[in-house]
Amino acid sequence: MRFMTSLCVGLLLLIAGAWGAYASIGAGASQWKYYLTKYAEKPLPVDRVLSVCERAQRQYPHNYYFAEFAAARALEAAFEADSSEECGLLMGAADHWSEVAVRTNPYLSNMAFTRTRVLEKNGQIEDAVALWRTVVDAEIWNPSHHDY
Repeated sequence: MRFMTSLCVGLLLLIAGAWGAYASIGAGASQWKYYLTKYAEKPLPVDRVLSVCERAQRQYPHNYYFAEFAAARALEAAFEADSSEECGLLMGAADHWSEVAVRTNPYLSNMAFTRTRVLEKNGQIEDAVALWRTVVDAEIWNPSHHDY
């Protein structure tokens, strides 16, 4: 009986270790893609950034910095777009990735700022104001931030 208990515990530890190794490899690969994309010697085109971000997001969906980076790049490219069709596609990508970033981590103000800009450009002023108000309330009007 003791042998069976030890065998079961050992198998559970082996499975947990294998799952942890798989998850850490996915997180590391996603972070490496983010690093190579953001800090490339020459800035990558926005369509390449979006495709790499899509693959990295499938590997590790908790990397909110990559989603925010993709949203910011898509928004910048939408401002510089030559046609209204291209601008619409890039604004759609910026909307998607900014939503992913804020949904993944709503507490970082740079992600909320990008999402607020996207909402404002899409004409959703009330939603943009409400989102930015949560940031201001959390960051500026938080009483613990005023303690000396």
